[in-house]
Amino acid sequence: MGLPRPKRSKKRYEGDGTVGTDGITNLSSLNKYSPDGRRMRQRYAMAAVGLVVVISALIFVLSGNKDKDGSSASASSSPGSGMSAQDYLKVPETPTSPSDAFEIVTHQKLDDLKASVAVYKHKKSGMEIVTMIPSDPNHDATFGINFRTPTESNDGAQYVVEKSILAGSVNYPVKDPFNQMKRGSLQTYSDSWTERDRTSFVMSSRNLADFRNNVKVTIDAVFNPLFINEEYKWIYRQEGWRLETPDNVNLIING
Repeated sequence: MGLPRPKRSKKRYEGDGTVGTDGITNLSSLNKYSPDGRRMRQRYAMAAVGLVVVISALIFVLSGNKDKDGSSASASSSPGSGMSAQDYLKVPETPTSPSDAFEIVTHQKLDDLKASVAVYKHKKSGMEIVTMIPSDPNHDATFGINFRTPTESNDGAQYVVEKSILAGSVNYPVKDPFNQMKRGSLQTYSDSWTERDRTSFVMSSRNLADFRNNVKVTIDAVFNPLFINEEYKWIYRQEGWRLETPDNVNLIING
């Protein structure tokens, strides 16, 4: 016969005072803490939660004191420290005429867009300028110049002129100044297109110095293009002519 099985008891795994386990080492009696460090992690977590609660209480108390004496409101409205919610919702004032060469045609405030819009007219040339100033200063500064280019046929002459304009100007005589500028520019948008009745050149940037530089390049491109000079007539031919071979033998010039 074998030895009888020890009697089970609730005290079997509760330390040195075990029942029926003579000569057996009880691991629970060697270390009263859990071997996986669970209790230590719980202490760290409780300390972190307490620290967060203390910091939150201090921030709440300090912000309440600033609201009472008005110091926080003055800081938010001071230059260079950001804008308050009221500043974002306030429609800016209509700008004055940029110079004596322009006269104001009309101006109005757009409450839906939270912006002010003004239309100016160049006295000498009759060119109209539309300006819009939003209340949010984080908007991209955008510039666009548009020309009326109505067409009488579908030969694509307006599109050819657009591409020729982008092939260099008097002050920026490079092959493609706009793509060259993109390599070191902070611009957020730059494009040009030709529609049925107008041609547009548009660019935008969030950096004021970069924005002004892009405006200079764009204005010089549309008012001083190289292709109108006899020396650079090849630019127009390059953009407007193409070689085709209907029979895969002879080449013809089309465009």
